[in-house]
Amino acid sequence: MFTQGAFIFFAVCACASVLAQTPKPVCNDISTSACQLMAASRPDLCSDPAISLSACPRFCKLCPLECYHCNATVLDFHECNTTKQCMSGEACMLKELKSFVDGHHEYEMTCAPSEHCDGGSGLSIAFGRRELESRDLTVSCCSTDHCNYPAGVATTPIVTVGTVTGCPKDIVFLVDEGSRDLHSHHNDILLGLATVVSSIPVGVSQNQVALVAYSNQVSPKFDLDDHTNQASLLQSLQSSNILIGRTVASDASVAIEYLVHTALSPSHGDRSQFSNTVVIITDSDSGQGTRVTVQDHAVLASQSNNVLVVSVGRPLGLNNPVETLGDTVVHISGSTNLSSDLAAKILAFLKRC
Repeated sequence: MFTQGAFIFFAVCACASVLAQTPKPVCNDISTSACQLMAASRPDLCSDPAISLSACPRFCKLCPLECYHCNATVLDFHECNTTKQCMSGEACMLKELKSFVDGHHEYEMTCAPSEHCDGGSGLSIAFGRRELESRDLTVSCCSTDHCNYPAGVATTPIVTVGTVTGCPKDIVFLVDEGSRDLHSHHNDILLGLATVVSSIPVGVSQNQVALVAYSNQVSPKFDLDDHTNQASLLQSLQSSNILIGRTVASDASVAIEYLVHTALSPSHGDRSQFSNTVVIITDSDSGQGTRVTVQDHAVLASQSNNVLVVSVGRPLGLNNPVETLGDTVVHISGSTNLSSDLAAKILAFLKRC
C-alpha cells in the first residue's frame, strides 16, 4: 500500500521521466541575416539582453552547440542535411573513412563528448561492414555550429520567418511613435521590421521601403528611393531612432495625410508601375480608430486591401473589436514572440499580389 511519502516519490520520478523525454526547444535566431546586418551598425547588439536572448541567441553564441547529425553512416555526405542540438560538454564530430580497396568514402556526423575527441575509451572506431585493415579512418572535432562537415563545404543554415519573392512593391511602414505600448516593445518592433526587410528582395526593380514615424506630428526616417539594397536599408533601419522619444497623444490623420501627399509621391520615390502597400503599427487602443481613418481617406479607400494595421500590446478586451475587422487589421500581444509574430503577419500580407 502506498504511503504519502511513497506517492510523492513516485510522482516526482514520473514527472522527471516526462521531462527527460520532452525534447529541448530549438534555440535559433528569428533571422540570422537580420542579426548580422544589424550588428554591422550596432557592434554592441549582443550586450543588449532584450535582443540577444529573445531574437539573436545563436548569433550571440548563447545557444547550445548545433552540429550536423546522421542516424547512420552515409556514402554521400550531402545526404546528411539534418542537425542536432548538443548536450553540455559535447563537440561536433566528423568521422571520415576512406577505403584502400576501391577509394570510396564513408561519413558519420554527430555530437560527441569532448573526451571522445581525444581518443577516450568511448570512441567507437569500427562502423560500416568492411574490414578495418582496408580502410583509413580520420576523426575530427570542432566547437562551432555546423562545423562537422567534410572539406568545410557546408553552409550554416539560416532560420528566417519566410522569404517573399513575388510582386515587387513600394512599401511604407508607419510607426505610431506616440504609443507607450510600442515604446515598451521598442527592440522587438525594430527587430521584427529588420526580419521583414531581410526576407524580401530590395532594389530598384524589386521592393523599395520607406519608414515614417508619427505621433501628433510626422517624423520621416527615409524615403522609398533612399536605399536600393538590403544592407543599406537594414543599417538605416537600425539607426532610425524610432520609438526613442517621449510618448504623446498620436493623430493618425496627420500620418495618413503625409502618406498620401508626400511619402507616396514620385518626388519621394513612389514608382507608378509598382503597387503600394502600407503597414501601420500602432497599439490596441488605437488600432480600430486608425483603420477607420484609413477608410475615411478618399485616396486610400479604394486601396484599403493594401493597408495593414497591426496593433501591438495589451490583450484586447470585449469592448475593443479590432480583431474582428478581418485580415487587414491584426493584433499581436506583448509576448516573448512579438518580433517573430510581427514579422510573420507582415510577410504574409506582403505575399499578396
